[in-house]
Amino acid sequence: MKTLLVTTDFSEHSRTTLRVAAALAGRLQGHVVLLHSVPIYPASEPLTTVDLGFNEQYEASKTKLDEQAETFRRAGVSVETLLEGGSLSELVRDAVREKSADLVVVGRTETSTGWLAQLLGNQASDLVEALDVPVLMVPPDSPVAEFRKILYATQLEFDERDILRQVFALAKLLGASVQLVKLNVPFEPNIHRDKDYIADIERAFAGETYELLQRKAETVSGGLSDAARELSADLLVLCSHHRTFLDQLINPSKARQVLLQSPVPTLVFPLERD
Repeated sequence: MKTLLVTTDFSEHSRTTLRVAAALAGRLQGHVVLLHSVPIYPASEPLTTVDLGFNEQYEASKTKLDEQAETFRRAGVSVETLLEGGSLSELVRDAVREKSADLVVVGRTETSTGWLAQLLGNQASDLVEALDVPVLMVPPDSPVAEFRKILYATQLEFDERDILRQVFALAKLLGASVQLVKLNVPFEPNIHRDKDYIADIERAFAGETYELLQRKAETVSGGLSDAARELSADLLVLCSHHRTFLDQLINPSKARQVLLQSPVPTLVFPLERD
């Protein structure tokens, strides 16, 4: 993870996201692309109030973006700014491709207004499933974590070895410990025998140090939030399927619920598309 795409809306919540992103980028010796989206209003006649308003907003945003970039410079992190007009979700996808970003960092807001709240409510989990790079979501009250304890939510229902390789590689870079947790939740699918996937993990990662825990929980999101708190994890990791529209209607992704409730930064790895 050498290029981090970090979004900001200049709110106090986004400052928390920037501090966490700066700490992570510093540990990874990564480069940051700091992105802000300026809304584009419907087309109008040249030099109307809307046009002038956009120009003023663009210039004001440029100044604020440069100021927030100092958060990374003070931490000794290489940073560039990207200020564009348009839909944030589209800009993120374009920037991931153009800047070769291998991690997207977004903040979670508790408010019900603003484009970041809209992103969370309508598009954040869509980004997770649409992007082919990991997405880190930072809760608004998150402390600046040292990322020393990684909690990985295993499902033991499919081959997770490719994701786990990335998790262990990240743990080595951060000097972090790894715990795997499997939640036993009522009415959740348990099609395959857990012991078969556990055996696969043990064979594939015989040289790694980790702990695998199984816990009972009423819900996936609540169980992972409780586990993160009780185990003092400062990074929760899970993976998300790229689902079809029909799959989402029948069995919606749990990533959205976890992202909304997690008390710690949550890193979502996308699984390979079929």
